[in-house]
Amino acid sequence: MDDRLDFSIEGVKRSVENLRAGNEQNQKNKTAFIEYIDNKLTPEWNTVEGKVAVQELKNFVNTQFQEYIDYLNNRIDAVEYDVIPALENINRA
Repeated sequence: MDDRLDFSIEGVKRSVENLRAGNEQNQKNKTAFIEYIDNKLTPEWNTVEGKVAVQELKNFVNTQFQEYIDYLNNRIDAVEYDVIPALENINRA
């Protein structure tokens, strides 16, 4: 009876690559949205309320959305630098 537990390290590594690519796209989307706000919304939303809305959008993108990107990067790093080595150790055991 084989009581070995094997993990597909290559599958996990591919998943990490896919997650990184997705989060890089998040960063590109953030940059594009800031450019859209600056170039399209700011000139058109020039009332007091419009300026407030523009600032709230910028604040959201630069804080909450950036925190989301950073959180994902941290979790992806944890998988790559902590989980994958642990799985490799289990496979060697």
